[in-house]
Amino acid sequence: MSREAPQMKIRLPEDLKARIEESAYQNRRSMNAEIVARLEASYAPAASELKEYAKDQEERLASMLAEKLRADFKRLEEEIRKNPVDLSKLKPGTPLVIDDRE
Repeated sequence: MSREAPQMKIRLPEDLKARIEESAYQNRRSMNAEIVARLEASYAPAASELKEYAKDQEERLASMLAEKLRADFKRLEEEIRKNPVDLSKLKPGTPLVIDDRE
């Protein structure tokens, strides 16, 4: 952090100051760096918010995929109805080719 960054004085209860000192020591940081890191973390999105966002995105993606699969299945059903084939006349191992051009 720059020495030109704005400075401010704050009053802390003695026990809180001691806890910050201990945390700073454990994290190998200055007290200032410890306070800044903790303040920055407090403004980061909460883990629960991120989990909720991920869940919403997962549900949205699942819905989109299901809709795409339904549409593909319907298209294939229509294609089979338009072009019926007697599969019993095919030799084993004959590749089935579906014309996807639309």
